[in-house]
Amino acid sequence: IRRPPRSTPSNSSAASDVYKRQVLIHAVRLAVTGFSVSPGLFELLSLLGKEIVIRRLKKALDYLQT
Repeated sequence: IRRPPRSTPSNSSAASDVYKRQVLIHAVRLAVTGFSVSPGLFELLSLLGKEIVIRRLKKALDYLQT
């Protein structure tokens, strides 16, 4: 039995999605740590905890709005 081909996004669409994720991850990393390079972001967020992460994101947003 042959399966029908999967519907996959075009290469440019997939590349665009990857780029958007990279930009978001870099911005969150910078806001939370103050550095552009850090250990894995998701592990770092887990270690810091929800309250600290939210406080740091709000502080970064306040800074950007001034």
